[in-house]
Amino acid sequence: AELYVEKAAVIDFRKQGEFDIALKDFQAGRRKVKPSLDLSDAKEYNRKAIQLYEWFIRDFPRDDKMDQALFFLGYNNYELGKLDVGTDYYTRLTKEYPTSPYVIETNFALAEFHFENEKWQVAEGHYAQVLKYKRHRLFNFSLYKTAWCEFRSGNTGRALQTMETLIRISKDQAAQDRVQGKRNFNKGRLESEGLRDIVVFYADVGEAEK
Repeated sequence: AELYVEKAAVIDFRKQGEFDIALKDFQAGRRKVKPSLDLSDAKEYNRKAIQLYEWFIRDFPRDDKMDQALFFLGYNNYELGKLDVGTDYYTRLTKEYPTSPYVIETNFALAEFHFENEKWQVAEGHYAQVLKYKRHRLFNFSLYKTAWCEFRSGNTGRALQTMETLIRISKDQAAQDRVQGKRNFNKGRLESEGLRDIVVFYADVGEAEK
């Protein structure tokens, strides 16, 4: 099942790359027909992984890897667009295995699902679970999305503070990375996006001079 998940990811990555190149050629006039992205080969491996993980949780419900199986059942169903099914597996994981190492990414996936469905407070609750881990790679992005949840919920003052915190943290981390010779484009991107988006928050409650 794990190999099928990896195979699906490799095919997805390769086809996304080929599509991006073809699209640039089309936009530059070097290609007459607009390309389409066909990920059916990757999704077939997602289906195979789901079948094996479903057999696993049926036959070995007490196994130590149950949390991992539930996580990848959620992940692969999301990849196939079966969001309700994937959400059920993710939710089960957070409830039955709250100390699992997969819970952080599970909470992030659930937060993104509810964010897309404009359930701001539910999404914020899941982002809050990720924000307990300041060193996790999803911390900054969860902070960014939390600011938008607060804004959409009408808590503009709090959203302003959260976005200011994100900008400050991202700026400090980017400076540290430069000193250490690292290049982290995501941190710089979040800082610039935060600086852009915070204007919307200032329009409601901020001081124009700032």
